Amino acid sequence: MTYRIGIDAGGTFTDFVAIGSDDSLTVYKTPSNPDDPVDALLAGLAGLAKTLGMTSADFIESIEVLVHGSTVALNTLIQRRGAKTALLVTAGHEDSLELRLGHKEDGHRWDFRYPAADIIVPAHRRLGVCERILSDGRVHEALDLKQLTNQLNAIDTLDVEAIAISCLWSFANPEHENRITEAVRKKFPDCFVSSSLDILPRVGEYSRTSTTAANAYIGPAMDRYLSTIESALLDNGFKGQLYIMQSNGGVASAEVLRRRPVAALNSGPAGGPVAALCMALC
Repeated sequence: MTYRIGIDAGGTFTDFVAIGSDDSLTVYKTPSNPDDPVDALLAGLAGLAKTLGMTSADFIESIEVLVHGSTVALNTLIQRRGAKTALLVTAGHEDSLELRLGHKEDGHRWDFRYPAADIIVPAHRRLGVCERILSDGRVHEALDLKQLTNQLNAIDTLDVEAIAISCLWSFANPEHENRITEAVRKKFPDCFVSSSLDILPRVGEYSRTSTTAANAYIGPAMDRYLSTIESALLDNGFKGQLYIMQSNGGVASAEVLRRRPVAALNSGPAGGPVAALCMALC
């Protein structure tokens, strides 16, 4: 008998579902442990094993696929517990995170009493790089490598854990942003690096930049979480495939989510409607 496992880690409880190769269904619930979420994961798997009359070791070895939904990415963002992040942008656009789309949330655009959102990358860690690509991909201003080096040296004094990069119209011509990203990775090999070309290569300066910055901000925490889960499962004999829920209701490997953790921000709420739609169409 082999099993497919679904795990949803919430703030209060972590829920488990096991579907056997004979289509049997087993459910289990255990209290979540925010200080040690892997403890709750292993406890739940042990509970499933006991319910099925198996040892934990035999049960974990029988798991073919494990799909995990978690609020780690979302909680890291809303509780402002993310990494100390720097942002490199086209010179003159250092304040795009503050300007936003009128400085108001959707639905409050004209409400002058509505407070602005907290900025996850403060002004002193937002640096401009002298370069400019036009909307048709033509180079209007060449990348100033000397000035880039100066900006990287400035970041070196800030003791950051993550660096986001978002240049104007980089998706129309990726040359400058790719060169900046390469220089950043070389200078800061231990930093989590997030490039808009990898995260959201499309029109819309604020959307692209804010999403890239958020990806960098939550990246180190998500990487630590995924590494801890993978190590714990491997240490307990897991040989199957681990997938993580995404905000679009689909799943991705842990390797993919390490690069694009922002894709897991609303994965918990997204999983329910997708499951309901699947059941309705069955």
